Amino acid sequence: MTMSIDRHSRVQRDLIILSTVLLTCSLHCMAVAAKPVAKDFGSLTEARQAFDPGESGKLIPAESPILAFEENAHFVCATADLSESIPASQKTADSKALRRRIRRFIFLKPSICVIESVATPAAPKETLQWRINQQDDGPQMHSALLWHNAKSTEQDGAANSEARCLQVIQLLPGTKDVATAKAVLKNVDGRLEVAVTSADRLYQLQLPPSETGAGRISVTDAEGKTLVPLRLFPSGLLPHGEEGMKLLNRWDRFYRDGRHPPWNSGSAAPDLREAVEKAAIKPCRVVVLGCGTGMNPIYLAKNGFDVTAIDIAPTALHIAEADARKAGVNVKWMLADVLALPEMEPFDLIFDRGCYHNVRYANAKAFVASLDRLSRPGTRFFVLSLDRDKAPGVREPTMREDLSELFDFEWIRKSQIITGKEGQKTHASWNVMLRKKGEETEAR
Repeated sequence: MTMSIDRHSRVQRDLIILSTVLLTCSLHCMAVAAKPVAKDFGSLTEARQAFDPGESGKLIPAESPILAFEENAHFVCATADLSESIPASQKTADSKALRRRIRRFIFLKPSICVIESVATPAAPKETLQWRINQQDDGPQMHSALLWHNAKSTEQDGAANSEARCLQVIQLLPGTKDVATAKAVLKNVDGRLEVAVTSADRLYQLQLPPSETGAGRISVTDAEGKTLVPLRLFPSGLLPHGEEGMKLLNRWDRFYRDGRHPPWNSGSAAPDLREAVEKAAIKPCRVVVLGCGTGMNPIYLAKNGFDVTAIDIAPTALHIAEADARKAGVNVKWMLADVLALPEMEPFDLIFDRGCYHNVRYANAKAFVASLDRLSRPGTRFFVLSLDRDKAPGVREPTMREDLSELFDFEWIRKSQIITGKEGQKTHASWNVMLRKKGEETEAR
């Protein structure tokens, strides 16, 4: 009995710490959320300046908008939109023909970076080039252009081409001889599989075309010990800085080494199953917020839904992906923070079991803003939350205060959330269905 009580106390303590840190990180993110750019991310600034020390910042200009970002003990990954840095002379009057440049910068600690660039020219015959100019007094670097590809397409009767370039750069200390890293590339139907080997690390990267996913990374040491299991790169902005990294680690550790998070029940939520079985919700495009190890997304995919699932814990998503493969279903998994999501097409249904009743205490307005971006008039929001007045949980008046401006309530019912590995615990909860206000312009 004592061990059980001690474990319960530790779980409660961890949840309190998580909520506190989440609030701190959320407030920090809001400080740069208006338009986060490269200079807002300290670890990115340090890394990019090491490889591009000039003031011009040709690699990633300081004012470039950052679309996705994560800093990790073993790497820093950022996706930047360089379109605004294109000289006016290279742009056309036709907005559809404007060139777009996206650059992904992956800093593999301590001294290697992988840079992927995608550019669409304004004119079909334009030559696309990219180089890094090294100053005579700059750092010594070993650089290899692994891949360059251009393809032509037809859009609205006009020819367009796209170039995708991949380069690996290693910083070399000038005081002693260091073996240069080796990079091997495989092109698997457009997905670039890159193995970068240094003196003490093997980094394996999977880089698909940006429209098909964020890609993956794994890291092992010279003895073959896994330092980073194969996991997703970020979509959108993850909490960053010292406190942000602590937050990500705390969420993720609940899933490591075969652990079972206290909020998991091991199966899809009964309220969700009932809604599907009674046709209260029907197959459609759905996004699942805070999906954890994926029981609910996998259940929805088995029942004909087109599912996108989001979580902030890479280990949880790794488990979810494996279970989805075993189940023979397709789910689009995304590593992202629900308060800083990437741009996505609006969904028909948003499902939330246990995310809102935590995140709203960090930043309710930001969460509702995310719901707004994920939805269109008529989109339904199906939320299951604990019935209490602090995290994790929410009372009815609070829900109405948070959500009534954007949504109409279809129903709000008392229910129970089941937790525990064998589903042995029940907690008073809410079963709520909302519909976004406004005139529906597209048929479901």
